[in-house]
Amino acid sequence: MAQRRLTSAMKSLDQAKAQVKKQETQVKDSEEALTRLQRKVEEEKTRLEQARKQLAEAQASAEQSQKQYDQSNGEIQRLYRERQPAASKP
Repeated sequence: MAQRRLTSAMKSLDQAKAQVKKQETQVKDSEEALTRLQRKVEEEKTRLEQARKQLAEAQASAEQSQKQYDQSNGEIQRLYRERQPAASKP
């Protein structure tokens, strides 16, 4: 009878060891997945920051272009007004 209890306890112990090993593997896999996801998040943050910088540069360039356009347009209108009175004089 003691032999039977010992055999049963050993079987339970083996099952528990197998379960612990399985759970350790799951934990390791989960940790690796988490590490991969964290790496991807960091890569996405870097891409987002680069996109923001590019957007800021594009906005600054557009503003500069608009300013140059406005200046050129003003100059063209000034020159046009200067020519108008000269053209209407006899």
